[in-house]
Amino acid sequence: MIDISLLRVADALVLAAAGIAGGRLAGMLHFKSLRWTVACFTQGRATLALALQLARLALTGAAFVWLSKMGMFGLLGGICGFLWARSAALEREGAVS
Repeated sequence: MIDISLLRVADALVLAAAGIAGGRLAGMLHFKSLRWTVACFTQGRATLALALQLARLALTGAAFVWLSKMGMFGLLGGICGFLWARSAALEREGAVS
């Protein structure tokens, strides 16, 4: 007989893994679009940059709302995935040694 608590642990791990994947994807899109936004600002296209900024923040917020629907473990995994994408973006830009 399978213990019920083992099923709960497995469910939590699946939700956390899905959250990590979703957070990583959201983070990669967020930080890639941040790069586009900065490029627009530096080229003097402020209207496009502000539109990109608004869209970037709205999509990131929507991603975290979706992750929160998965529960505590999904949201926690999503935050970890988002921070993982952040550290990858910083390394790619050479900001971290």
